[in-house]
Amino acid sequence: MIWAWRIVLISFCLILAYASLSLRLGGVGPSDFIDTAPIEEPAWWQTSHPDTDIALSMKAMDAGDLDEAKALALRALSKNITNGNATAQLMLVYEKQGFPEEADKLAEIAEQLWPAHAAVRTKLAEYWLRRDNLPKLLEEWHVLMIHNATLRRSVYPVLQEVANTPDIAVLLKPYAKVPPNWWNGFFNFMAAKNENLDTIRMLYQARVDSEVPLSNSERRAYVRRLMKEKLWTEAYFAWLSGLDAKALLLSGTVFDGGFESNLKNTGFDWRFAKAKGMNIQLDQTIGAKGRRALRVSFNGRKRINFRHVSQFLNLTPGESYDLKFDYRVDRLETATAAGLSWRIRCHPNNKKIIAESDSIFKQSAWQTMITPFTVPTSDCPAQLLRLEASSRYTHEHSFKGTLWFDNISIVRAEPENTSNPKLNR
Repeated sequence: MIWAWRIVLISFCLILAYASLSLRLGGVGPSDFIDTAPIEEPAWWQTSHPDTDIALSMKAMDAGDLDEAKALALRALSKNITNGNATAQLMLVYEKQGFPEEADKLAEIAEQLWPAHAAVRTKLAEYWLRRDNLPKLLEEWHVLMIHNATLRRSVYPVLQEVANTPDIAVLLKPYAKVPPNWWNGFFNFMAAKNENLDTIRMLYQARVDSEVPLSNSERRAYVRRLMKEKLWTEAYFAWLSGLDAKALLLSGTVFDGGFESNLKNTGFDWRFAKAKGMNIQLDQTIGAKGRRALRVSFNGRKRINFRHVSQFLNLTPGESYDLKFDYRVDRLETATAAGLSWRIRCHPNNKKIIAESDSIFKQSAWQTMITPFTVPTSDCPAQLLRLEASSRYTHEHSFKGTLWFDNISIVRAEPENTSNPKLNR
């Protein structure tokens, strides 16, 4: 099968890369051996160490003298019966001699003796690859990736091949059930790069079915991929299902309109971007409805086309709503009578504006603004609520001062509420 050949080729390159890497990074190094290039007759002080016999056994095996290689491997074991590297070397000798069953047993023993030794696990990975035993090969990669994060990016494409092949994808389920430390990276890799969305769904469902809760990283990657595929409703409910009981109390058409939660940038919650010349904070202030409010401040040192506070929405097409929010302007200096406005745009093109509040720039105490709007019945599958510079002209993007926002909500409009924005004082 094509997948098998691809795995073999990638695995071969991987093993060579790892062997080279481990020699440089400490997985296997000269200090691991008494003599890395032993002579035929080692000095008296070398003969007592099993590593010398292992090195001589490897040399004899390379020369084709399998009987000598076996004798040296056995001598190494006689000096230390718990030496996993000597056991792995004897495994290689039996393999060369044509005794696969004995070699398999020795592989299992070597794994148990030295479960975290990089050199041994690399030998076992090579062995199980030659034995065409993919489950055991995955086990070896699993161990190697746990102890060497630099190896993971090389293994992920191979695991991707496994995940995309229905008859062997089941081999990944044990790792999804109890995810190791490399799983999040692998799932993020799949969510970002794998073309087949069904494969990503399969991996995600395997994690959902696990007793180990999904990590924020996994859910965020999955929601991001669904949004990229423009599956807005599926993305919304995948994101919503990850909220804890406290966060669910803040959910609605706008999530956490009172800015009480620390959850952000995970899907359909608040997204804050950074830029020089401005600062976005959630802070305490007099008059806020809850513990905190949104504080946006500008130092006036540079022009900013502000659009740095936003949230994706999942509103019903054809429905009429009211966008409501409280605001306070401590002081805002602008080049002209153009400040900031809350806008709702049809997503993903973000060009069509379906709601726009009055420009906010005059100094004021807390006030409430209401902006009615209707979601189009077509070409508006999702929406983007965003605080933006009111003007589109660069020369009107100079701001200095502080604004506060709180209690942002979107509610279904009353029948008589149809047109112009209203400002309640």
